[in-house]
Amino acid sequence: MDRNIMNIKKGIREKRNAELNKYLNGHRKVTDESSWILGFERCLKIGAEVLEFSEEVIRRAIMIGIDYHKRGFSSGKSRIVIAGACLYIAAILEKDKRAQRTVADALDITEPALRKRFHNIVESLKIEQSIEDGIDDYNKMHPSEGGPGVKV
Repeated sequence: MDRNIMNIKKGIREKRNAELNKYLNGHRKVTDESSWILGFERCLKIGAEVLEFSEEVIRRAIMIGIDYHKRGFSSGKSRIVIAGACLYIAAILEKDKRAQRTVADALDITEPALRKRFHNIVESLKIEQSIEDGIDDYNKMHPSEGGPGVKV
């Protein structure tokens, strides 16, 4: 890989990590719903900016995350990992192919954490069929590229 591209990616990652740490250091303990939602949206938007997701993907990811939280499933779970999983799910549903590794790297989380939360959100919100349909639709639109890297 070109050295300039590697330096740019390193700079983006350092900037993102600094923003996340600065924000989360003052907001680790969430006491009310609005604080959780604000923190979640901030994490999600930082990841979406790095990944250059469309407004549709961001909007859908926010809706998924808020729904997941309001149903009481987010208690004790990392907002950053939830944000990554919501972005990944929204990207599948909006047919915007991204690999799990790409999304995990953008938010500096592990692939297993992303995959675990992905499955948890899909099962909790009962959107399994929508995910499968999104993958099938994407594969039909892009047969030579294969699927979006989903391990369903």
